Amino acid sequence: MRDLALIITDARRAAHAWTAPQLAGLLGCSVRTVHRNARTGGLVYAHDHHALIAAVHPNDPVLAAEYAAAVGTSLEALGLGRTPRSAAETTPEHADLVTYAAADVLDLPPKRVRQAVAAAFAKAQELRVPVEGLVPHLAAKGKAPRKRGP
Repeated sequence: MRDLALIITDARRAAHAWTAPQLAGLLGCSVRTVHRNARTGGLVYAHDHHALIAAVHPNDPVLAAEYAAAVGTSLEALGLGRTPRSAAETTPEHADLVTYAAADVLDLPPKRVRQAVAAAFAKAQELRVPVEGLVPHLAAKGKAPRKRGP
């Protein structure tokens, strides 16, 4: 498990509560209170953590679940729904099924598609983008944006 301070940093970014005034508005406290508690990420009480988890959940449910576990609770206990499937619950068969689906659409053998699928998922993971959020955008009709720059 990652350090709680790193999880809070990622959570504040995901909840758009990066600055002290933004976090104070989210928590319903003064900016001075956030500054006073700076060494704990501006959060002291359990309800502060719960409020930030609730704000993170719509943007990044996996991060919200990680944060909830780090502070000793769960998304279910907070009334935010079920905890997303963890990486430990995925199997090689899941990877095969995703690869086969992509290969079928491209009319290529799975062996030729697997590395492209792996690269796409690696980039999504690096960006901390949940797959559920990508699917509607990827399924949308139209041209893919062109790569800019050199």
